[in-house]
Amino acid sequence: MPVSSVARIVGIHEDSVWRILKHYVDEARKDQDLSDLKVLGIDEFSVEKHHVYATLFYDIRKSRVIHIEE
Repeated sequence: MPVSSVARIVGIHEDSVWRILKHYVDEARKDQDLSDLKVLGIDEFSVEKHHVYATLFYDIRKSRVIHIEE
Protein backbone atom coordinates (compact mmCIF):
# COMPACT_ATOMS: atom_id res chain seq x y z
CA MET A 1 0.00 0.00 0.00
CA PRO A 2 1.42 3.43 -0.81
CA VAL A 3 2.55 5.59 2.11
CA SER A 4 0.15 8.32 1.00
CA SER A 5 -2.78 5.91 1.38
CA VAL A 6 -1.66 4.83 4.85
CA ALA A 7 -1.30 8.47 5.90
CA ARG A 8 -4.77 9.30 4.62
CA ILE A 9 -6.37 6.27 6.33
CA VAL A 10 -4.78 6.87 9.75
CA GLY A 11 -5.04 10.66 9.50
CA ILE A 12 -1.38 11.63 9.80
CA HIS A 13 1.13 13.34 7.51
CA GLU A 14 3.16 11.21 5.07
CA ASP A 15 6.41 12.33 6.72
CA SER A 16 5.19 10.82 9.99
CA VAL A 17 4.51 7.50 8.28
CA TRP A 18 8.03 7.53 6.77
CA ARG A 19 9.57 8.28 10.20
CA ILE A 20 7.61 5.42 11.81
CA LEU A 21 8.63 3.02 9.04
CA LYS A 22 12.28 4.06 9.32
CA HIS A 23 12.24 3.51 13.08
CA TYR A 24 10.90 -0.03 12.86
CA VAL A 25 13.06 -1.01 9.89
CA ASP A 26 16.16 0.27 11.69
CA GLU A 27 15.17 -1.71 14.81
CA ALA A 28 14.71 -4.91 12.79
CA ARG A 29 17.98 -4.44 10.90
CA LYS A 30 19.88 -3.89 14.15
CA ASP A 31 19.29 -7.54 15.08
CA GLN A 32 19.99 -8.91 11.60
CA ASP A 33 22.75 -11.53 11.63
CA LEU A 34 24.69 -11.70 8.34
CA SER A 35 27.53 -13.88 9.64
CA ASP A 36 26.30 -16.87 7.63
CA LEU A 37 25.94 -14.93 4.36
CA LYS A 38 27.78 -16.86 1.64
CA VAL A 39 26.23 -15.78 -1.69
CA LEU A 40 25.24 -12.13 -2.18
CA GLY A 41 22.91 -11.23 -5.03
CA ILE A 42 22.81 -7.70 -6.41
CA ASP A 43 20.18 -6.47 -8.86
CA GLU A 44 19.30 -3.05 -10.19
CA PHE A 45 15.81 -2.22 -11.38
CA SER A 46 13.94 0.80 -12.68
CA VAL A 47 11.65 2.46 -10.17
CA GLU A 48 10.31 5.20 -12.42
CA LYS A 49 10.79 6.43 -15.92
CA HIS A 50 13.66 8.83 -16.63
CA HIS A 51 16.37 6.52 -15.28
CA VAL A 52 15.49 6.32 -11.60
CA TYR A 53 16.89 3.05 -10.29
CA ALA A 54 17.05 1.08 -7.07
CA THR A 55 19.65 -1.51 -6.18
CA LEU A 56 18.60 -4.64 -4.31
CA PHE A 57 21.05 -6.67 -2.20
CA TYR A 58 19.87 -10.11 -1.15
CA ASP A 59 20.95 -13.43 0.30
CA ILE A 60 20.50 -15.93 -2.52
CA ARG A 61 20.62 -19.05 -0.33
CA LYS A 62 18.01 -17.86 2.17
CA SER A 63 15.92 -15.80 -0.28
CA ARG A 64 15.94 -12.72 1.91
CA VAL A 65 16.40 -9.06 1.12
CA ILE A 66 19.30 -7.48 2.97
CA HIS A 67 19.17 -3.89 1.72
CA ILE A 68 17.53 -1.69 -0.92
CA GLU A 69 19.25 1.52 -2.02
CA GLU A 70 18.21 4.23 -4.49
